[in-house]
Amino acid sequence: MIFKIKNGKYDILGAGDRVMSNNNGILYIVQGFIAAGKSTFSKKLKTDTNAIHINPDEWVSKLYKEDEYMNNWNECFDATVNKLWIDTEKYLRDGKSVIFDMGFWKRKDRDYARNVANKCNAKCVHYYLFVPDEILKQRIISTRPEKWAKIHIENFNKNKSMFEKPSSDEEIIKINNYKDIELLEILNKDLEYKAKMIGEENINELYELCKSNDKYYSYLKEDLTMDGVKSILTDLPPNVTMDNKYVIGFYRENTLVAVLDLINDYPSNNTSFIGLFMLNKKYQGKGNGKQIIKKILNLYKSMDYESCHIGVIDSNIEAIRFWTKIGFNENGTIYTHDKYNVIMMNFIL
Repeated sequence: MIFKIKNGKYDILGAGDRVMSNNNGILYIVQGFIAAGKSTFSKKLKTDTNAIHINPDEWVSKLYKEDEYMNNWNECFDATVNKLWIDTEKYLRDGKSVIFDMGFWKRKDRDYARNVANKCNAKCVHYYLFVPDEILKQRIISTRPEKWAKIHIENFNKNKSMFEKPSSDEEIIKINNYKDIELLEILNKDLEYKAKMIGEENINELYELCKSNDKYYSYLKEDLTMDGVKSILTDLPPNVTMDNKYVIGFYRENTLVAVLDLINDYPSNNTSFIGLFMLNKKYQGKGNGKQIIKKILNLYKSMDYESCHIGVIDSNIEAIRFWTKIGFNENGTIYTHDKYNVIMMNFIL
């Protein structure tokens, strides 16, 4: 399962309904890297589930004096974790649910948690909070004291190498724990254009952009209409919701020069689909489109996506050439439309 944050709100409603545990409690483990938002998520989960929230970092300061844990952090932390696991077993056997908010960087720690739950005849629910590295770094710099932020940034790659992502055999609920605005900040970095999400309020400038691409509509074999432009904002593949759709506008000097329609986790999890990419005619042939798409592909790669897909009308030779130069390849699938055929292409990230 994959959930994401939309407008700063967690889509974890119904978590208690999804998991049944014969009244023996549920063990929730929250995995995430530094600045992934584990504590905030765990506290929200506590409100939604009425589970007991356990955070070993907080308990260390309760069980030890400051000079003790500052000089012997590892020993104090390990002893605290051991104690908290004993407490957790008691809670689970009493039918109470527990949120163990520890980060769970190592597979062995997650396996231990599952064994504890199994021993208590309880269900273990594994939440994995995913945040792209660039957003993690931004959060560290903006939310940590300067001294600690510097240390975390200097050791970021070293620490990340010790972080073991969930394996394919682990049953997880993945939370894409970041906001649209954080993605846009990454997208705007080192890009000549200003990227922003566009909607109904941008329909007139979107219409003008489409109007500059009369050749595209000749390939579609249909006329440009306002209703057709509005559909760019709402069109979805089967079994996909608006939460997975992003329509991004690229501006130069307050003029919309490109639009990109993206569908996340389609046609499968960890893949993306480009529903439309359109560049103002006067900006074409100058490397502008390639710059934007390369930035998007790098962003998806940082988000652990595996591939990006697009469908191109078979008669649009210029478009096929454009996507091929970037690195997209035809995958052998062709869809027949009543007016044209669509060649499917993909880029392996």
